[in-house]
Amino acid sequence: MNERHGSLVRACTGDGLVLAERHYPEDDWRDPLSGGQAFYHCHKPGEEHGHLHLFMPAEPGAELTHLLGIGLDPRGLPLSLFTVNRQAASDADPRFNAWLEQFLRFYAPVIETLLLERNWDLEIPSQVAIDWGADLDKVQQQWREERGGTRG
Repeated sequence: MNERHGSLVRACTGDGLVLAERHYPEDDWRDPLSGGQAFYHCHKPGEEHGHLHLFMPAEPGAELTHLLGIGLDPRGLPLSLFTVNRQAASDADPRFNAWLEQFLRFYAPVIETLLLERNWDLEIPSQVAIDWGADLDKVQQQWREERGGTRG
């Protein structure tokens, strides 16, 4: 997606001006296989450019529930994972679906902990900062060590 769009944020929002509180894409992404939906939006500029909100039905045909938010920096790199306490997504680009699926698999243990720590009395009931680059480096290093040594 970076090759095609320049960043995950631009893949979500396009090349135009990004407006606060607007959904990108306007009608959200919809995954016909899982029934999930997602959208990107921002509130005001800062360290976090904006975030992806992910929704899934508990079972086929059920009402959507907010599963997770992914905070992104202006380059589109993930900064944080968080949950919210609100029922808060057009068909998704297959590359977006693939990226999102792999990202969720990569952070599955962290996401499980976040969901278990959710405090329903708070607007953002659980949140954890992530360093995606460092986390990827760590996994690659472990993989190299398991394969029989570290090669520069």
